[in-house]
Amino acid sequence: MTTIAPQTSQTSHSSTRRGFLERIGASSLLAILPVGMRGRAGGGPSTAAVSLGEPDDPWLSQLTGRHRQIFHTFDSRDGRALMEAANYLNTYPKAYSIEPRDVNAIIAAHGNMMGMAISNAIWEKYRLGEMANFKDPRTEAPATRNIYLGEGEGELMGPGFSVTSLAKRGVVFLVCNTALAQASRVLASRTHQTQADVHRELTEGLVPGAVLVPAMIVALNRAQERGCTYLYCG
Repeated sequence: MTTIAPQTSQTSHSSTRRGFLERIGASSLLAILPVGMRGRAGGGPSTAAVSLGEPDDPWLSQLTGRHRQIFHTFDSRDGRALMEAANYLNTYPKAYSIEPRDVNAIIAAHGNMMGMAISNAIWEKYRLGEMANFKDPRTEAPATRNIYLGEGEGELMGPGFSVTSLAKRGVVFLVCNTALAQASRVLASRTHQTQADVHRELTEGLVPGAVLVPAMIVALNRAQERGCTYLYCG
């Protein structure tokens, strides 16, 4: 027969002391964490933004779904970010039997791809297709229109993949103001206008659903702090 030795007072005291120190350590950690993060100690990531006394961005307030994805595009001229966003919106609700409203998508249009969020009139006036080497699929000549707006036969984007279609589904398009300011300086020099006038015209020429953010790197950070996962689409 195996005899189980009784717990000694030394063992009991050591165990009690260890438990006390663990509780003190956890309490100390919670004490130094911001209030908004205390529920996260020892648990999974939270989608709630930590309150730092900063004003919220209106576009972030639109993110009411449980699942939030940001698609970042810089120079993928085939419109990959649009196709990825459409696939995400189409597949997630079906695969997991959830409501479409529970799935949010953001497209961060940066660099050359900033043009996808700019109107046809601006593309034509400033010859953006020629400037950045975008070809019109209808003519194979430098585009004088936003080739990402429309869809269907003869267009670059297929059904459901255009900027117009995705904006109607609630997709938010972000445009970097730092990049827009740089573009306005170049265009102002080419057209003998003031940079301020061109910048104002470009801002007013953003397509419906597009939001001008101070800098894309800041917007990406704030989106991820708000629970968005990130995908770079080229």
